[in-house]
Amino acid sequence: MSELNGSGSRGVPGADSAWPVLGRDTTPQPDVPAQAAGPANGQGVPGQVVPGQVVHGQGPGGSSRPGAAPDAEAQPWDIVERLHQMADLIGDALSAGERKVEQSRTDAAAQVAAVQAERESAQRDAAAAWGEVQRARGQAEQADR
Repeated sequence: MSELNGSGSRGVPGADSAWPVLGRDTTPQPDVPAQAAGPANGQGVPGQVVPGQVVHGQGPGGSSRPGAAPDAEAQPWDIVERLHQMADLIGDALSAGERKVEQSRTDAAAQVAAVQAERESAQRDAAAAWGEVQRARGQAEQADR
């Protein structure tokens, strides 16, 4: 996660910088004659990815973990891994935001209920006070007669 927030050894490129171009593997491959290592004899050309083929093996620099090499140029799996990490962080942030929104709605609903209860209580108190005023006025009128 430190790579994503910029506190790691290499940060995520900014919005104004260009991402590395994805495409063919540009690492030098040994020269192999086409007829000796073609699909006809069951062998593939080194560095060639056949559709549907799962690529295993070592990453650049001899590491068995993709992205562990200190290459300056980002490899496609590095980019995919960073995108997965960013997607996870965005998902976590979205979940946290949704929880806060739901909590705010719950708090607001509780506050609205409390205000409505207070309003009803104030209306009852006002009605009782009005009744007292009317009773006192009636008594005053009787005393005047």
